[in-house]
Amino acid sequence: MAQTTVYLLRQAETVPESGIENADWELSSEGSLQARDVFYKLKDLGIEVVYSSPYKRAISTVKPFALNSNSPILLDEGFRELNAVSEYLAPADFQELSKKMWDDVTFSPEGGESIRECQLRFMAALNKVAKEHAGRTILICTHGMPIGAVLKVFDNAFGYDDWTRIKMPDVFKLVSDGETGDWDKSYTF
Repeated sequence: MAQTTVYLLRQAETVPESGIENADWELSSEGSLQARDVFYKLKDLGIEVVYSSPYKRAISTVKPFALNSNSPILLDEGFRELNAVSEYLAPADFQELSKKMWDDVTFSPEGGESIRECQLRFMAALNKVAKEHAGRTILICTHGMPIGAVLKVFDNAFGYDDWTRIKMPDVFKLVSDGETGDWDKSYTF
């Protein structure tokens, strides 16, 4: 079977805002410029299919690429951000909660989703998309926590410190022969 390649794109810089739903956070001015640059950095990778989280910031990140490559953006709820809490957290509180969650990937705040649950949800969506588009090159625009959760599948040593080094935007390459998959750590964005 031909190799399937998946590029996981973390959304560009975002401005989290109290009083605005997580799914509706916009890109910052810098994030909008970064989104434009994504096309130029990815245009020669042979991407044939574009998926995105349904969150506004992910769609806004991948939209310039999709427009310039004449690809529709296919939305999949499986690629959404981890929902740990329903209310906005100040950055320091978010980092403290994230550290606790990475220390125990099964931990979730009451009513929230754990990293393990995010990992299972994302991997189910990823496997479905990879089967539907076997042998093709796929771009999935998503968020930092789901990317970290997926990378932990391929490298169990991946943890909090690694997660904090994922940039906005950033790209990671996964490859599969239809039987097994791997994280191509030689790829850099």
